[in-house]
Amino acid sequence: MAPTAPKTKPVPSGEKRRQALRNRLLQEEQKQNANNQQEIARLQEALQKKDEELALLTTQEMIDLDVEMQDDFSTNPDDVEPDDENNQKSKSQKKKERKKRSKDAEKLQKDAPVASIEEPGPDENAQGEEGLFKSDSEDGNFDPDSDAGAFSDEDYGKALYTFPGTQPVKGVKTVGWSGGRFTGYINMYGKKNVARYRVQRSSFPAQYEDEPPKEEKVSNPANRHGDELKANGKFKYTKRHIRGIMAVAWKPLGLGVSRNDLDDIDPDLVEKAKWGRVPTYVLIAWDIDGDGRNIKKTWETRACLRTRWGKKDADIAIYEAAVEAENRYEEAMAGKRPARSKSPSVGLAQKHVIQQREKSLGVNLSSPSISTHAGRSPKSPPTDIKNIQELRAEFTSDYLELLGYKSIKDLSPSERADFVAAWGERKSALSV
Repeated sequence: MAPTAPKTKPVPSGEKRRQALRNRLLQEEQKQNANNQQEIARLQEALQKKDEELALLTTQEMIDLDVEMQDDFSTNPDDVEPDDENNQKSKSQKKKERKKRSKDAEKLQKDAPVASIEEPGPDENAQGEEGLFKSDSEDGNFDPDSDAGAFSDEDYGKALYTFPGTQPVKGVKTVGWSGGRFTGYINMYGKKNVARYRVQRSSFPAQYEDEPPKEEKVSNPANRHGDELKANGKFKYTKRHIRGIMAVAWKPLGLGVSRNDLDDIDPDLVEKAKWGRVPTYVLIAWDIDGDGRNIKKTWETRACLRTRWGKKDADIAIYEAAVEAENRYEEAMAGKRPARSKSPSVGLAQKHVIQQREKSLGVNLSSPSISTHAGRSPKSPPTDIKNIQELRAEFTSDYLELLGYKSIKDLSPSERADFVAAWGERKSALSV
């Protein structure tokens, strides 16, 4: 179907139009009489206006308008219609000629080749000789979207936004959930021994939301050892039963998951009244029987640790544990730390755990022989080298047993640094 002609005829802007006006002007100037002075002035003004229009139009616009009006004007002076005084053609002839030129112009536009954006047939070259569009795979600057979980439609392509959890995502798994005012899912990113955790509104996979396991509901006190009470109403498990912080999960205030989420639980940045905005859960390893043989891990609330360690110490320990977990995750992603699908052998922020257990059990936890020096002056540090070596050996043995290691060689560089710092604190606190 031929395109509909515009209601108002576009102003021709090609050189043909300008030359036609120039020829008319020359004819009128040749007559040089008073009757045509007005016509000469009009043509001069029209010629000047046309020059201004040419200066404003782009090359493509000039070409398009020249094609449309190519038969309306001619550079040949003989083709220029004389004025009415010398015009021998009848009005009906002029009308027929104009109609014919209009049809010819429409036919030319209809038959003109137009670049197609339709997909080529099976036997056609998708790119042509030079190619109208480059395929993504052939474009050297093309950076494919790494978001494999984004929804894609065959008609519209990749969605502008895909709601999290609606598509399977590699390396993310939901390991717990909470109900109540906020339904959140604890999502584990990466392998278990180097994972980062976040509390989010979507689960992975999405089917987890259909029937979430009741035993994984972290907001249910029945699934938390931290809320178990004895017959006298006191906590069944105290600070001495906490053997380690294995993970920290919290709801980030921003979009996505990044290291910047740590700011949301930094005690130095969070106002006292704003902690409720960041639901936080801590995976705690409990020594159920107190002998280190029966360790159970459950997700506990921030309040669980606060009631046992104190608000300030608990918040600092939770933050430092989250930082350490984030470091492990980034090291694993960079290939600097092995990633395995099992729980880490050493917990997070162990220095805090050891200190709190010592407060509950007494100083004999790390150095049983300290009690033999209780009657000596606290201002006099031990000077006997053999005595210090014995104390260090006992401290090392207890420290490794607490972490589940057999030798100092099994400790990572950061864990060795913690060990040295802990021994330094212990030695400075010794009394002789």
